[in-house]
Amino acid sequence: MLIRNSGRVLYFINGKALKNFLKLGRKPLQTKWTNFYNKQKAVRLGGEKK
Repeated sequence: MLIRNSGRVLYFINGKALKNFLKLGRKPLQTKWTNFYNKQKAVRLGGEKK
């Protein structure tokens, strides 16, 4: 769990996710193994099939 100065609370499932976000500066939208990326991909592909 990480609490930012703004008061926003970020929860991480494990150390890998925490390190990727904080130390490596990776964004969940661009990281293929995150749930957020997979949801956005489903939205993109769902629109192309029509």
